[in-house]
Amino acid sequence: FYPLTVVFLGKPEAGPLFTGYLGLILLGGMAVSVGLFASSLTENQIVAAVITFTILLLLWGLGWVSEISSSPLTRALEYISPRGHFDSLSKGVIETKGIVAFLIHIAFFLFMTMRLLEARRWRG
Repeated sequence: FYPLTVVFLGKPEAGPLFTGYLGLILLGGMAVSVGLFASSLTENQIVAAVITFTILLLLWGLGWVSEISSSPLTRALEYISPRGHFDSLSKGVIETKGIVAFLIHIAFFLFMTMRLLEARRWRG
């Protein structure tokens, strides 16, 4: 609704609008893959929701660790966090490392979900 209002009342730049939505889609895909992973861990929906929220909060919080220290480990943790990648996309900056980081998160959690479901199927 907001972009339509801006289009009718002003002249928005297409680049930041497009990259902002790209960032939202990638962040949403990551959240869905984390949710699928959490759902494969437990049968209870509430527990899966709490696990999903916890994982997403921990991943998001890794971006703040770099503000405390500047060691190489904190730089790696900052790269794992989706916060910085989403911030750059929401400002209209397309960085390959950000898109790749989101796709790696999505692929990792989907892979782990598949492995858990296969292990459960083989156990009977």
